[in-house]
Amino acid sequence: MLTIIDVKKGELAIVRKRGEIDNIITAGRYTFWDPFSIITFDQVDLADTQIEPDTANKLINFYPQLVEKYCHHVNLAEDEIGLRYEEDKLIEIIMPTTKTVYWQSYKPQLLKRVILQQGYRLPDEIAEELIQAKNTGKVIKGLNTLTLHYFTDEQIGTLFVDNQFVQIIPPKSVFGMCEFKHKLILGKFKLQDSHINDVLAASIEQNAPAQMAQFCVQMQVGANQAGLRFEDDLLVEILPPGTKRLYWQNNCKQHMQTIELSDGYQLSEQMVQQLLQPKLRQKEVQGDSSVLIAQVPAYHLGILKVNGKVEKLLDVGITAYWRFNREISVDIVDTRLQTKEISGQEILTRDKVNLRINLVANWCYTDVLTAYAKVAQPTDLLYRQLQFALREAIGTRTLDELLENKTVIDEVINAHM
Repeated sequence: MLTIIDVKKGELAIVRKRGEIDNIITAGRYTFWDPFSIITFDQVDLADTQIEPDTANKLINFYPQLVEKYCHHVNLAEDEIGLRYEEDKLIEIIMPTTKTVYWQSYKPQLLKRVILQQGYRLPDEIAEELIQAKNTGKVIKGLNTLTLHYFTDEQIGTLFVDNQFVQIIPPKSVFGMCEFKHKLILGKFKLQDSHINDVLAASIEQNAPAQMAQFCVQMQVGANQAGLRFEDDLLVEILPPGTKRLYWQNNCKQHMQTIELSDGYQLSEQMVQQLLQPKLRQKEVQGDSSVLIAQVPAYHLGILKVNGKVEKLLDVGITAYWRFNREISVDIVDTRLQTKEISGQEILTRDKVNLRINLVANWCYTDVLTAYAKVAQPTDLLYRQLQFALREAIGTRTLDELLENKTVIDEVINAHM
């Protein structure tokens, strides 16, 4: 019995006997004597140079002569990747330690071996090539196994390798890496958001002091100081005592002004204006909760309390006070004539007549400090004393007495108050 195999141009055929590879044949007609029907074959279209993994493994391990004649052999070390091209077009990224084969085809093929720097980083020119290839939107096998990023002039990056900080990646740079032997974490930051969190700042300071001096601004505040951080002469942040922080250098001019807290807890007029200026521009100042801004309107006074103790009266205007190391508050007091209503009071006269009384009293502060030195809430005390005075005026007189002299109520209440 004969087995005839026709192989067209641009094809190969894998001839098998009893399921095992026997030979590879090229274009032509082949006739095999096959009395026991043990010969089979697989047609291979050389337009597709990929070899099925099981077949590739068998060829590599048992048929080196066939590999040499019909295949391209790829054997990558653990510190290199392969860029495979067909007809000058990148079609595949091959990972480290890969051993495989591809069919020799009528298509021109090229394998570019790329040595990974430090075992993980791609050379910049390769990273840039791969980023451009990715931006075309064409499918490139294995490309997503790599980490690729282009940092603009407004971006900066950080790299951790095996949980250890390694470097700052500058703006306007390309970066590519292959996570094979190492655990890699690439951080991306906007320079506009200049603040660096404390954990990252400590890692940069410890592991990359030279890069820290090149790309960062460090600001430190003493134990009894407050820090005012400015960007382009605009106040953007208040730093508490004992603070040590790191910021990205960016297009803004950054500097810090320190304030000695031992000199007093009130801010100067200049600092108050600096605090209010960002509010006018609708830009928040980070850490502004550390300052109490007291705005006393016309016909009012402010009572300044420090650690629960009344310190002084504040006149009309805006003042500000440090909250660091103290509890500070301001109560705003209206000094104009005000009205207090006592309504719906049911009181028995001396002759047991039940009356429902409403009282309206006009009052104002004459000595605010004394009032607040006596009680925490003077208006509450005023309300209660008016109640007591009203009950005294009504409860100690008969209904007839009250009707005969209607002014007695006012006289008794005024005397009591």
